[in-house]
Amino acid sequence: MNPRTPIIVGVGCITDRGRVPRTDRSRYDLLAEAADLALADTQSEAFRDSIDTLVVIRSHADTSPRFSHGFGSSTNPPKSVANRLNITPKRNVYTWYSGNMPQYAANWASEKIVRGEMDSEGKMGVPPWIC
Repeated sequence: MNPRTPIIVGVGCITDRGRVPRTDRSRYDLLAEAADLALADTQSEAFRDSIDTLVVIRSHADTSPRFSHGFGSSTNPPKSVANRLNITPKRNVYTWYSGNMPQYAANWASEKIVRGEMDSEGKMGVPPWIC
């Protein structure tokens, strides 16, 4: 196998039904919690430090004021998530909103990995995952 073949090495998912909406955790807290699960799923302590690109899928709340919520916003959502994860990726990417954006971002990252422009990437959105 080509050593630059992109593979998914960890996944994490949060279903938050036990809490009161709009009064508990921000979406960045939820993304970081899902990412922590994905990082644990890699079974590699070193993987956290090797993430060089963090991709966060744009949220509804940042797309239209109709979807605003009580948690405020961030001027740099990927950086907000990276801070919660205690990681410092070289690149933070915040995509535009679209239903196909998770797949588009996976394709974009895979192309960069194959070309040697990226080593490892963390992606969060709907669904959140690390690859």
